[in-house]
Amino acid sequence: HGFGLLDTDAYMKATLILFGFGFLARFLYMVVINVFFRHRAQLSLQSGLVRIAIPTNLNWSPGMHIFIRFVHVRPFESHPFTLSSLPVPKREGRKQNEMTLLIKPETGFTRLLSAVAATATPGREFPVILDGPYGEGGMNSLRAFDSVLLLAGGTGISFILPLLSDLARSMKDKDSLCKVVELVWAVKDIGLVKSFESQLLEAKQVASSAGGAINVQIYTTGTSPGDEELNLDGRSSEKNVEEEEGDSISREFTSTAHTGRPNIPSIVISKSKMWTGHAAVAVCGPLSLMTDASNAVSRVQLNILSGRATCKEMHLRSETFGW
Repeated sequence: HGFGLLDTDAYMKATLILFGFGFLARFLYMVVINVFFRHRAQLSLQSGLVRIAIPTNLNWSPGMHIFIRFVHVRPFESHPFTLSSLPVPKREGRKQNEMTLLIKPETGFTRLLSAVAATATPGREFPVILDGPYGEGGMNSLRAFDSVLLLAGGTGISFILPLLSDLARSMKDKDSLCKVVELVWAVKDIGLVKSFESQLLEAKQVASSAGGAINVQIYTTGTSPGDEELNLDGRSSEKNVEEEEGDSISREFTSTAHTGRPNIPSIVISKSKMWTGHAAVAVCGPLSLMTDASNAVSRVQLNILSGRATCKEMHLRSETFGW
C-alpha cells in the first residue's frame, strides 16, 4: 500500500532484482553441475549409519554442507547434509573426488533412506540432484591457530572429522600454524567409532609423520534415546570401556575410552592453562554441548584478560545439528 510513496518503490524494485538474480544464479548453477555431470549415488549401511558415496568433479572445504535430492526416492524433497569427506588435493592428479555423507537415520526422509539402503543391491546407483556445496569456503580458518580443540557429540563428528583431517593434511604440507589437535568425542555407543575409525587413524598417522600431534579422547555415555540432549557437564569416570564393546575397533581408541559424559567446561579451561599462543575450539553436537562450549570459551576470554590463562586467544567455531 506504500508503493509510490517517497522512495519505497525504488527499494522494493532493488530487493526484487537482487532476489531474482540470486534465484536465477542458483538455478543456473544447479543446471550446470547436474546436467553436465549427472551425479549418481551409492547407498549402504555402515554401523547403523547410512553411507552415501557420490563421485563428482565438485570441490569443497571442510565443514561445508550440500542439499541432495533423490530422484527415485522423494523427488520433490531436498535435504541438507554435512560433507564427511575431503576432496583429493589437486597435486595428486585425480580427476574425480568422492563425496561422502554419513547420516544417522531418525524419522521421515532419513528413515526411508535407511530402508532403501538396506534393500539396495550392491553397486546400484541412484540419480541425485545436488545443490551446493554451501558453508565456510576457502581455506580452513582453524589452520591459523597454534592449537585446536575439537568437540563432537554423536554424529556431530561428521562436521568435526573433515576439519581434523584437513588440519592433519596441512601439517604435512607445512601450510598451517597448527601443531597440536585434541578431539573429544562423546558417543552413546562405542560401535559408532567404527564408521570413522579409518579416518581418525589416518589423521593421527599423517600428523605424527609431520611432527604434529593429534590426541583422541572418546567418551561413551551409554544413554537411552533422547538423553543426548542432556547436559554434558557431568563428571565422567576414568573406567575403561569393556573390550567386548568394541572388539572390532582399534585398541588405540577402546583402551583409552572413558565412560560417562565429558566435563566440557573443565576440558576447555584446562587447555587454556596448558596451551600457549593462539587456540581455537570447534564444536558440533547437541544444544547442551554447544552451550557448555560457548560458555566455557567466554569464561576463558575473561581469564585471558585477567592473566589467568596461558593462551593469548581462544576462538570459537560452532555448527548446529538442525535447521
